[in-house]
Amino acid sequence: CRGCRWIGRSRPCSTDANVAVVEQAIIALGRLDSAFAHQALSALLFPGSALPDPLSQSRSLKLQRQAVRALGWSRFPEPIALLLEHLERALPFSSHPTTGQIAREIILVLGRMRPPQATPLAAQALADILPRVFAQGDLELKRSIALALGQLGQGESFDRLCPWLADPSPGLGFYLVAALKRLDLQGGRQRLEQRLSQALSPEFAQLPPSIVEPLDRNAWILGLEAAIAEWP
Repeated sequence: CRGCRWIGRSRPCSTDANVAVVEQAIIALGRLDSAFAHQALSALLFPGSALPDPLSQSRSLKLQRQAVRALGWSRFPEPIALLLEHLERALPFSSHPTTGQIAREIILVLGRMRPPQATPLAAQALADILPRVFAQGDLELKRSIALALGQLGQGESFDRLCPWLADPSPGLGFYLVAALKRLDLQGGRQRLEQRLSQALSPEFAQLPPSIVEPLDRNAWILGLEAAIAEWP
């Protein structure tokens, strides 16, 4: 088929020593937007691909980020699974500068997924890895996932993000509040006030584990109060 012939021409280009040639191959594969093209782009992301060796760190990072973005152009939900697979591989090593940048790029690309059938899948997947991202301690990763969930606009993400207002990382509250506003501008203040009442209540310890587990009570109270103060 025509698409298969195109991939056949693009794949050798994706291993070319000329960066410009590889970039054009990535663009071609992204525009093709087929299952075969998605797999070819996925192969560029981490070691085990056919990229020439040795690669300079900056060159490798540039091409990997472009491959992530090309997967994000898709009109279909299938690339989400590929991006998540690579994100799962990257998260344990996100303290490494290159791997951390790839993880952040994947999160941001997932946040820009726009096909109607892809948006809830991407939001659910990002919400599920919130605890792992926050456990990593990387401030840029935390900011990226808050931004991505806000952009996806799935209301269910509000309650998943809310507990992380307890995180005292500098500047993180701004991203969390901005995301929460995008998720529920009209009812968000009331929801935060209800959470604050819960946090101040003696019954706080009886809240569901999914709410209590990640929280330092005092930090959560401060985070909730700060978020409410920023609400219209």
